[in-house]
Amino acid sequence: MRFDLKIFFLLFFLSFQVQGQRKLETKYDSVAVNIARKSYSFIDKQSDSALYYANKGIEYSKKNNSHLGQLLNMENKAIFYEVVKNEYELAAEIYFEAIKIAEEKEKGYLSTLYNNLTILFTTAKNYDKAEFYGKKAVETSIKKLGYMQEESALINLGIAQSLKKEYNKANKNFDKALSLKKVPAYEASDYYKNVKNDIYYRIAKNYKEQEKYKKAQELFIKTIALDSLKGQRTYSENYMQLIENSILMKDRNVVEKYLPLLNKSIENERSLNNKKEAFKTLALVYNFLGETKKAYEYQEKLLATNDSLNVRLGKKQINELETQYQTKKKEEQIIEEQSKRELWTYISIFAFIVLIFVAVLLYKNSQKRKQLNANKIELEKLLNQRNMLLRETHHRVKNSFQMVSSLLQLQAQGSEAEVAVTALDSAVERVNSMIVLHQQLYAKDNFLGVDLQTYIKDLVTEINTSYADENINFNTNISSIIVDIDTATSLGLLVNELATNSIKYAWKNDESDKIITIKLEEKENEIYFTMFDNGVTKKTKSTQQNYGSELIEILVERLEATQKTLSKNDFGLHMIFNKHNG
Repeated sequence: MRFDLKIFFLLFFLSFQVQGQRKLETKYDSVAVNIARKSYSFIDKQSDSALYYANKGIEYSKKNNSHLGQLLNMENKAIFYEVVKNEYELAAEIYFEAIKIAEEKEKGYLSTLYNNLTILFTTAKNYDKAEFYGKKAVETSIKKLGYMQEESALINLGIAQSLKKEYNKANKNFDKALSLKKVPAYEASDYYKNVKNDIYYRIAKNYKEQEKYKKAQELFIKTIALDSLKGQRTYSENYMQLIENSILMKDRNVVEKYLPLLNKSIENERSLNNKKEAFKTLALVYNFLGETKKAYEYQEKLLATNDSLNVRLGKKQINELETQYQTKKKEEQIIEEQSKRELWTYISIFAFIVLIFVAVLLYKNSQKRKQLNANKIELEKLLNQRNMLLRETHHRVKNSFQMVSSLLQLQAQGSEAEVAVTALDSAVERVNSMIVLHQQLYAKDNFLGVDLQTYIKDLVTEINTSYADENINFNTNISSIIVDIDTATSLGLLVNELATNSIKYAWKNDESDKIITIKLEEKENEIYFTMFDNGVTKKTKSTQQNYGSELIEILVERLEATQKTLSKNDFGLHMIFNKHNG
């Protein structure tokens, strides 16, 4: 589900409107509010300048004790992370921190913050929480003529209830928002026309969900009437819903009429969530129009966008995405080769008839042998197809990891915080260990196992490249052991973390003879792993408790290994684990 910026702008316009109706207590409040306005102006452009000015406003407000300015700029910062960066957890933390301040210093601002949380949890598809905070936004709203907090809260509460399929409750709140008494100048303004238009849009979506497509169509067309420039980005969701509803009505003329405007409205879109919804709609459109090649292209873009949004998905979710990709690709191949398939269908039917005729003439044993041969050929064909799909899957996974690694490196280069840079560099190293693994998998014919000798040596080469200035010598004695992918993944991350710890902490800056030893051998179906350095630096409390150490413990536990630390004060590890665990 995609949520455009219009509701956020409604909230922020509301924030400034409320403050415009009260006298700012100090000149510092006035300056802080102006900084917030500056930050807000960059949100629609999805520019990082919005975050810059928000942080600047927060710092200024704290220094000059402007609680109002602090809340406005914190709200800006949260909206930036939510809308532009799609970092919902971080945005929620900022909102809750702002609510705590508002409860003590600015109670009149609580409804706006609760309203923001309603939108955030709606976007995150946690509709129960969205409804909960929507009700709190209504309860805490300023219910006076000229204030729009209650109107905004009712609209967003109605949206959350619509998504919970509580359509009667939702429409009741939408109707209440429309019936609120308003200042005549506001009611006649273009701004209110947009708000009213948005309410009609939500009601239309409810009709669509209830399969009342004709009623929905009338309102959807009405909602795009205010798009004077025809194809503005803020109307992209309206065009998507109108076109999707037209597909359900099988109205090709409407689809073709508004498709160019939809394409125009998403030309400069940066939000991954918004792109995802647009690609999904366009895939449906071109499939409906019979343009299968374009439909497949947008399906591929949709999958790529999903990959970017779900880098931290669990193993089950990743498998689902891979299955989806394989299914779509196979469907596309079937469509492109339809003519060949039809020909082979006729040949197969003819061959089947011949086989039936021959079966009558052949002995029972001869028939069985032919059936076995046919099964063998089919199994070999399926095996070849499976290996091809696995190779392509590992290749795509490696490319995805490389993209993640590049993005992390760019983020590290642009960050001024040393702690953040260190964390991002560590993340890059971990991702690189995954890249090495999948590089080996798709380059080899054995897709069910990984040769630890080749993998660890490639990984050591990658680590040496990353830390070329450190002049580290690796002494490796690794047997050729074939293990499953999960075990190789855990062991690769473990080698990376241990090597990183040694490089960072084991030696003094002036030491030249830096050696890391890695031994790996198999005895009676058990794998013996030893890794240590020749450094003299002792572990400190901070290095024992850092994230890398915690990750090492998790990986050892995942391998179900028996851990034997060489000593309490070095960065080495000796462990034994079953070859089939991990």
